[in-house]
Amino acid sequence: MSDTFRLSWRLPLVLIGVLLVEAVLLLTPGHLAVTGHEVDVLHATEAALRLSMGQAQHIDFMTPLGVLAFWPIAFFLDLGFGISTANMAGNLLIGAFFLPCLVWVGARRFGGNLGIFFGVLTLIMVTAVVYGGEQATVSMSMYYNRWGWAAVFVIAALILLPEVDAAPRPRVDGLVIGLMLGFLLLLKATFFVVLAPMVALVLIIDRSWTRLAVCILAGLFVCLLASVVFGGLEFWRHYLLDLLFVSGSEVRPRPGKEFTEVLALPSFFPGTICLLAAIVGLRSAGFSRDGLVLFLLAPGFAYITYQNWGNDTKWLVPLGFACLVWSRNMAGARVYGWDGRSYFLVLGWVSLGLITPSFVNMVSSPIRNMAAPGDGYVSIMSDPLHAGLIIERKRSFVAEAMVVIDGVVDPAPVLEDEEPDESLRLGAFEIDKCTLKTGYYGLMRAMADDLVAAGYGDKRLALVDVANPMPLMAEVARLDYASPWYYGGTRDADGAEFLVVPKCPISQPTFRAYLNALNAAETRWQLADTREHAWIFKRR
Repeated sequence: MSDTFRLSWRLPLVLIGVLLVEAVLLLTPGHLAVTGHEVDVLHATEAALRLSMGQAQHIDFMTPLGVLAFWPIAFFLDLGFGISTANMAGNLLIGAFFLPCLVWVGARRFGGNLGIFFGVLTLIMVTAVVYGGEQATVSMSMYYNRWGWAAVFVIAALILLPEVDAAPRPRVDGLVIGLMLGFLLLLKATFFVVLAPMVALVLIIDRSWTRLAVCILAGLFVCLLASVVFGGLEFWRHYLLDLLFVSGSEVRPRPGKEFTEVLALPSFFPGTICLLAAIVGLRSAGFSRDGLVLFLLAPGFAYITYQNWGNDTKWLVPLGFACLVWSRNMAGARVYGWDGRSYFLVLGWVSLGLITPSFVNMVSSPIRNMAAPGDGYVSIMSDPLHAGLIIERKRSFVAEAMVVIDGVVDPAPVLEDEEPDESLRLGAFEIDKCTLKTGYYGLMRAMADDLVAAGYGDKRLALVDVANPMPLMAEVARLDYASPWYYGGTRDADGAEFLVVPKCPISQPTFRAYLNALNAAETRWQLADTREHAWIFKRR
């Protein structure tokens, strides 16, 4: 088939069926049973609630994440749903957005069962309730990374692979690529900044001017639509300011391992070898253009992995499927003396095998959420509307910490490029080093209840830690314009009446950075009260 090519009816029906099954699995329980990364869940919850309250992202609160990271959840909050249902429905909404794109890519680049397999895996990733990895938890943490990877899958397939027995449709390809890039820009800028130049370069190399022009127009349309909906030029200006601020912050330069570790650690190295073997194999087999495109995409794959928490190498999915497609086109081709078909067939299945544990985890995550026993969980939020957001009791109410024992001295001198381990302080007040390891929810709930009982509930409070979830847990006032996550500076403290300094924060590096920023600012704080789990400071 060429010009008479038509999409197979099986592909859209199967993908619609998968999305419906996921909808049943996600919405039937009526809860989100968190068993990991509760701090990140609370961060996303706070941001979505702020949007639902009418605040404008980037303008009223700072975050480097794009508005599409929280808007799908806020959309369902606006419709009156609780936060657990809104989380699940937001997942499904993004899945519905991707579905027609996956039908197009599956039919035009893979064909047959391979296109169905690709689409099913991508939809499962989008609608999962765990970020990936190998730990069998349930959490809506870092869900926006999964959504971003889905867009990467679509883009990679469209620029890497040839049409399957069909006449080219550059306008539709350009439209899909442009929509995907616009989606990434409004979701998480890291994906866009890394991929957009490479996509443009590939389209220029291919002299695919129609695809490039339509891609640009589609991207501009997305930006125009975002301007109309989310606040015009002020939205974009503040988004850029947030990105610039966070990129220059030392609070969280990376969410996981070093870049070199993502490439060379034993757990990552097999994937790196597969990527390099595919590039070299394509060049050897005479597929120089495909090898060049994969070579251009490789740094982007690695950098996105480096910038996403968990460093899950999800790029192995498009690599694996691309290798299976290339194997079909290798009739008579040789790769350094080996049969090209066999070479890429093995390489494709090895690549997919390496990422299988992560996808098994994502496939099973909705089932784990359904099976969560009600008596083993407790509601996180005080508002009855949001009672469906629950957390494991055994995880929540045994607070364990790591403390530093004094009297242990390192005899070696401090190196020139090594910072001395200085004491913690706020002004002249010395603070013991302690890092909370377990029981975050229980400790935050106890702290919030204690502050309310002590008369601080209606005060403007800034919590010196990575986030301030207390307004979600008790009748603690929400600090206007406060960031859902701390990325540096003293913006939250500048608008606060009191600082709440926890005796055992969740993140020691962030805690130290926050204290250093406070000490460097003009405002001075003095101890006003000592509570069981925190010190209260007021302006001097």
